[in-house]
Amino acid sequence: MGSVSLMAGMRAMRSDVGMLRMGMGAGAMGSKRIFARFASGDSFDRRGFVSPPKRALFTSLNPFASEEVEEMVPKKHLERRLVNFSPEQVYEVVKNVDEYKEFVPWCTDSRIISSNGSCFQAKLGVGFNLLSEQYTSLVTVEPQKSVRAEVQNNPLFQFLVNEWLFKQGPRESTTWLEFLIAFQFKNQMYQGLSSIFFDQVASKMVQAFEQRCIEKYGRMKQAL
Repeated sequence: MGSVSLMAGMRAMRSDVGMLRMGMGAGAMGSKRIFARFASGDSFDRRGFVSPPKRALFTSLNPFASEEVEEMVPKKHLERRLVNFSPEQVYEVVKNVDEYKEFVPWCTDSRIISSNGSCFQAKLGVGFNLLSEQYTSLVTVEPQKSVRAEVQNNPLFQFLVNEWLFKQGPRESTTWLEFLIAFQFKNQMYQGLSSIFFDQVASKMVQAFEQRCIEKYGRMKQAL
């Protein structure tokens, strides 16, 4: 689920975020350290989602800035693509949380801890260098149609929800795959920092699941 990479990103930031509190100059230096670690090929198999910081972000982090800080608003993103697998096949990959640790970026643990029909609770772990964190998601599934996950009782987030939708594509064995994610941090600094890599994280997550489908079902003729 998208929450895994988002959690890993924020865990990495927490180790360097003290530099950002020292003002714009130190903030820029700290941000370079943070995102260079994400882009490092020595540390990760999946990487490359580094975007230049927005000026408004560092203005909000500068204690000497005169502008008022805007109220935090939830962030949302939709990723949609046509893939060469049936809705049933893609659904099976997404709902199988137990296997996330085998292919989802920075996921160190994934297991179902309780189940009740179409709902189950899953415990997931994320790791970044020496940092690690575990959290629980409530997952609701509608076979061959959707998988929805909501992070529960997490100290970082006011809320974090992601949903996968599987719709029949224009041809047999193709699927319109939609990944929606919405979240809001409790900390305004983290909310601002997440803007730097949010869209790229969502895209990388969809790529990881599509690659897993290829590994399980084989590479098929490319969808148009």
